[in-house]
Amino acid sequence: MPPQEILQWAVDTYGQDLVMTSSFGLNGVALIHMLQEITRNFTVLFVDTGYHFPETLKTKQQIEAKYDLRILVLHPQLSIERQAQMYGPNLFEHAPDLCCALRKVQPVQRALEQLEPEALLNARSRFQAKTRQNLPVVELTRSPVRIQPLALWSQQLVEDYVRSNKVPYNPLHNHDFPSIGCWPCTAKIRLGDNVRAGRWVGKTKEECGLWTA
Repeated sequence: MPPQEILQWAVDTYGQDLVMTSSFGLNGVALIHMLQEITRNFTVLFVDTGYHFPETLKTKQQIEAKYDLRILVLHPQLSIERQAQMYGPNLFEHAPDLCCALRKVQPVQRALEQLEPEALLNARSRFQAKTRQNLPVVELTRSPVRIQPLALWSQQLVEDYVRSNKVPYNPLHNHDFPSIGCWPCTAKIRLGDNVRAGRWVGKTKEECGLWTA
């Protein structure tokens, strides 16, 4: 099934009990565009980690305004300053897993506990990383159910969709940043690199931990 049909099934099945997470990367804005053509009655969860690129925050604002979306902005319990007092400065350098857990994973987990959605949409694809090569379209055994409508799409399909539908996107994608996270842990990639090669460079870390929690 194409992503649009998967989304239609998700909306028909879960209705208002369907939420989406997004950091407004290229896959994310493509999926938002597809979903808003079916319904505007959904919530997007966005974690303001305190480390986003200005371009990411601007893209969020553009998407929110263009599609009149309901975006729930989540925040870590600790400010960056308080986190530094408790764990030392630049936690992302010496304990990136803990930094992601505090600033991204836990805020989403708290929101899901409050909202109690039946299904959770995300924009991951198999082409993005070896850790995602076997990504299923639907994970019915998870709670909430995980739905990845773009799991089988290629990078080219995503790029073509965004371009043809004139979807606002992060301009950093035009400057060798195909995958964008927090600025301390995101670097440009080189020709031939995997699209997520710029994430946590020099670390063994490949995922933020949100989808394995």
